[in-house]
Amino acid sequence: MSNELLFEIGTEEIPAAFLSKAVGDMEEIIGKSLTEKRIGHTGIKCLATPRRLVLYISDVAQKQEDQTLEKLGPAKKSAFDENGQPTKAALGFARGQGMEVSQLETIVTDKGEYLGARKTIHGQPTVTLLPEILASFLLAIPFRKSMRWGNYDLRFARPVHWILALYGGKVVPLKIEDIESGNISRGHRFMSPDPFT
Repeated sequence: MSNELLFEIGTEEIPAAFLSKAVGDMEEIIGKSLTEKRIGHTGIKCLATPRRLVLYISDVAQKQEDQTLEKLGPAKKSAFDENGQPTKAALGFARGQGMEVSQLETIVTDKGEYLGARKTIHGQPTVTLLPEILASFLLAIPFRKSMRWGNYDLRFARPVHWILALYGGKVVPLKIEDIESGNISRGHRFMSPDPFT
């Protein structure tokens, strides 16, 4: 199964002077967003014409990377009494982490040995995160001048008419104002105006 991501924003005529900056901004915004969400990716390419902005990523990981969190607790010397039994400090720390004292680890730092808790947060499937990522991406693209239209609060360089969003060949469902994503694009407005998939 392909891990390609294709996201197209179909608009009215965007001034040509806005396009080259938009392409650079798009690459930066999506790269930063995917990295922050711990989603591996390669091959970001952004393209623009006056009536469409396109994001294409040749390979997007199917799920987030797992994350290991480490939390330091009490110093090891104050975590156990002279008989090796856990103190209130150790018991309270373990309870606060949702663990037993036996599950805590010894973590060595510059200041000495401490009890600590390590938890692994398993990554979510990318497909569940993409609607939020792509909606935020669209809203974050900066333009020298933007406009509102109709009854929308959305601000963009020009009115948005369609959103194509595909990941692995399947539609990524998202909705911005009353514009829903799909697998339909449009050609040249005079030479080939009909929608196509």
